Amino acid sequence: MAAAAPLVKDLIAAGFSAIAGAVTTKGKEWVEDKTGLKLDEIKGANSDKLLEFKQAEMIHEEILLAAAVKRDEIMAHLEEHASTQVTERWKADMGSDSWLSKNIRPMTLIFFLALLLLILISDSVGKTFQSNVLNVFEGAFQIILAAYFAGRTIEKAVSLWKNGKSRGNGK
Repeated sequence: MAAAAPLVKDLIAAGFSAIAGAVTTKGKEWVEDKTGLKLDEIKGANSDKLLEFKQAEMIHEEILLAAAVKRDEIMAHLEEHASTQVTERWKADMGSDSWLSKNIRPMTLIFFLALLLLILISDSVGKTFQSNVLNVFEGAFQIILAAYFAGRTIEKAVSLWKNGKSRGNGK
């Protein structure tokens, strides 16, 4: 798919977003087969060639857009599935008899907060870190903060919602 990136960029720059979306989803060969276009001709195309592309895009718009919609549906499903799996793992951890499985998230958060404090202290005394090390730390810390606090909020909201429904308060 990385090889298609320059082609997609050229298609978007020329105003053919439906074709670009279909190339991203289905691939260059599929789009060429469905539309009869030679997509490599988009770069440096004259006005007649651009008109040919526009006509093909309009004629095959339904197929091209359906491919883009399918891609969006698949991505939404994958994201929902991943989120459900994380929630299920967290529920299993909380239901476990193991002290470690119940406390790994708070311990990880505390560890990264302590690490952040050490980085700040070392920075204040003149010790600096390479930017790639800080970038890795920053990304990991953001994920941990989001997972911990958003995860806890979602767990509490679901728990409150279920308790409200079980008492007959839910609709």
